[in-house]
Amino acid sequence: MKAQDLLDRFHAGMLDLTGKQKALVKPVLFAILSFICEISVTFIVFFALGYPVPVEKVLVVFTLTGTLQGIAVSFFGFPELFMTLSFTALGIPTAVAFSVTLLTRIVTLWFRLVVSYVALQWVGIKLLRKQ
Repeated sequence: MKAQDLLDRFHAGMLDLTGKQKALVKPVLFAILSFICEISVTFIVFFALGYPVPVEKVLVVFTLTGTLQGIAVSFFGFPELFMTLSFTALGIPTAVAFSVTLLTRIVTLWFRLVVSYVALQWVGIKLLRKQ
């Protein structure tokens, strides 16, 4: 019975979305912009290290790492290890692959975490001051 209820809710949600197609334009554009910004970090790090890299290598590693994280195979250190090994398997020197991986993860994970935490605290303080 729970499965049927969940399916009914999913179906109702999908019908709601199909009725408001214009409402999906902004979120899709933001998702595309987010993807471009996130993948550009990797290119910028390669560029900063003076190691030009083909687009397809970055896309392959980025997609595989994202897929692994999406299916919850992302315990501490595994995505970094996987990115480093993937870049190395694609012919990038290990030292460069390791450096790019760490610098990319600092920006895309830890920097985002710190900014999110600060923003959450700021919003919390604003809400407390309103009360």
